[in-house]
Amino acid sequence: MKKIKVFLVLLAVLAVAAFSSCQQVKESAKLETPAPAVITAMKPGVYKQTAKGMYDGLVVEVTLSEKKIEKVAVVEHKETPGIAAGAIETLPGKIVAAQSLSVDLVSGATMTSKGILAAVAQAISAAGGKAEEFKKPGADSTASAAASATSAASAAVDNAALPKKWDMEYDVVVVGGGFAGLSAAHSAATNGAKTVLVEKMPFVGGNSQINGGVYAAYTSKLAADFQKKLNLVPDTADAHIADTMKGGDYMSDIKLVRNMVYGSPFYLNMLLDNGLKVRESLTRPRW
Repeated sequence: MKKIKVFLVLLAVLAVAAFSSCQQVKESAKLETPAPAVITAMKPGVYKQTAKGMYDGLVVEVTLSEKKIEKVAVVEHKETPGIAAGAIETLPGKIVAAQSLSVDLVSGATMTSKGILAAVAQAISAAGGKAEEFKKPGADSTASAAASATSAASAAVDNAALPKKWDMEYDVVVVGGGFAGLSAAHSAATNGAKTVLVEKMPFVGGNSQINGGVYAAYTSKLAADFQKKLNLVPDTADAHIADTMKGGDYMSDIKLVRNMVYGSPFYLNMLLDNGLKVRESLTRPRW
């Protein structure tokens, strides 16, 4: 096999209910540099507001003084464990430090980030303030200076952790650690290629990790045993194709659907061979 210095495998990430991609890396939107803002006086107090993040029921407690956001805390939520953690743990402090609703969203937890910001905006309005006055960075000069110093310190730490020289060679570079990326990396490595997998999140699995553990395959090495235990009629590739087309409102590319369906048993068996454990349960019984 000819050695290729770098072969970049770009992977498309499945969009599942607007998951972003995502979690500890900032989203790119550069914020405009504003003039200092005049803040409308608010009624000091603690305001508990409910907003929608990825799901309904994101409860945020906001402590306000007359002119400032003093504290923000997520006190209740139904967000996806792990995925939303970056936003829940870091975004409230950034809002307080910057005295701004224009802080960067947390990549991978975009919807959770937007929900937290929406709840803070609701609290400001409930206190008689104007949320738009906090949508410009630098609304409070002291807080903005502190936020800038914090950002600079964080950047210094990040830069210190980077190697001065990056000189590595791989036959295959896989970008994205979802199931597709993990499968590509596994296949490349087991066929003798020197392989590296790059993932922006602090965990691998992508959308496949947060889909509830459901894997669709019309057959596998476990199928016959499960069908017997659960009294199921054996499935077929044609039925799987038909179900997939119906689930996609018949807008899917039939050639790609067939490719996915016929490949699904192979990759499920590969996962089983590498230690995947499967629960004996029915998630969507067909009647």
